[in-house]
Amino acid sequence: MIAGTGGLVGRDGVLDEVRSTVRAAADRSGRSCVVHGVPGVGLSSLLDATAHLAADEGVDVWTARGRITERELHRTVLRDLAAGSGDPAIARVVALADDAHLPAEFADAVLSRPRATVVVVDDLHHADEVSRSALVFLGHRVARGPVSLVAATRDLGVVAGLPSITVRGLDERSLVAVLRARVPGHELSDDVAASVHRITHGNPLAALEIVSTLTLPQRSGAEPLPDFPSLGADVVAAVGLPLGDLPVATRHALALAAAEPSGDLRVLVAAGAVLGVRLDALEPAEELGLVVVEDGRVTFDLPMRRWAVYHSVAAPSRRAAHRALAAALDGPADAERRALHLALGATEPDERIAADLELAAQAAERRGDPAGARQWWQHAARLSPIRADADARRRRARLATDAASGPLAALTDAERRVAVVVGNGSSNKGAATTLGVSVKTVDTHLQSIYRKLGLRSRSELAMVVTRHTGGTWEEVG
Repeated sequence: MIAGTGGLVGRDGVLDEVRSTVRAAADRSGRSCVVHGVPGVGLSSLLDATAHLAADEGVDVWTARGRITERELHRTVLRDLAAGSGDPAIARVVALADDAHLPAEFADAVLSRPRATVVVVDDLHHADEVSRSALVFLGHRVARGPVSLVAATRDLGVVAGLPSITVRGLDERSLVAVLRARVPGHELSDDVAASVHRITHGNPLAALEIVSTLTLPQRSGAEPLPDFPSLGADVVAAVGLPLGDLPVATRHALALAAAEPSGDLRVLVAAGAVLGVRLDALEPAEELGLVVVEDGRVTFDLPMRRWAVYHSVAAPSRRAAHRALAAALDGPADAERRALHLALGATEPDERIAADLELAAQAAERRGDPAGARQWWQHAARLSPIRADADARRRRARLATDAASGPLAALTDAERRVAVVVGNGSSNKGAATTLGVSVKTVDTHLQSIYRKLGLRSRSELAMVVTRHTGGTWEEVG
């Protein structure tokens, strides 16, 4: 492993491109490489790796970073590069050339150097305009000499056609490796790690921040993840939300949209009518690319953007949004979503809401979803005004946890549903009817279940289901 790149899990393709760009400088046939991506995806780590790769190749490295606080200052990034070069000729060009001639004179001065050099610039989108113009000009000329340019930006519009690579979130396996390197021992369960990957789209900064906010029971999977994980200040700052520049009505509409993960526009419009919030107020946010409104849904450009918006609103306003959303969800198919919003909108224990949550938990049990059942039971226990009811619901949550983490956890979701229904006494035909699948599908899943669990008969399956769910779903409690 090359020094300085050992921590970059899942970035082999980008590192190969960066390595080629560094070696091009050494071969006197320079190249440009711009890495582009959303906040938190790891662009700065890639540039650190570039500097280490260049050092390993014996190539000079000049580094600089654009800073939003210095964007209006004159030639700041170029001055940093000139200082790092130690070359008086480059310093004179940066100091004395007029703006019109600076790009060409800077490129000529850099390319006339005999030593192979890699110019590494982070946050190019924050660089002052003069520095950015000179660096883009250099990037288009590097093939003439022993110089390569590697830059990172969130905005491809500033690089004027330079070759670029979009860096996306890590694949699940790579992200899990990153998380396990930061989380001690075996605290993080596979299911939780997979959930974090899904909700962050593999963004390493967001994933690490979310995991850092979880309790040990949440990390292990014994308790559900928060519905809206609290993001730390670093992530919120990295997301760069321009909320303060948006109209008040737009901020209210964004907050309402953030409270309903489905983005169902019909529901949001109905809830907005209760709160006095109009959804057409989202247009300024659409123009900035924060959200997209199409196909009857409001979608945030990043999952962490939605959480940041949600947590930018005071808790009483969030609860009011959830209550309005619950009122808007009035169809029979909306029962579970309505119950969740009622739970998140509650300010004190409420048996009516707890009973609705219990019904949702039982429905999850019937369809063989112990992980979902566990979350509903825990919400119901939290909102139970009578201690005995709360204790009983916590016991049901523990039983669901056993079902989700015991031998049945080795099965796929579809297999687990079949195992629970058949293990509770249904025939293959009855299980097919209950689950809405074909008898052949049930037969196929049963063969796989028996093989994975080392079982030989339906009676053995019934014993496993009973042992790890506390009895049939309808008998527990």
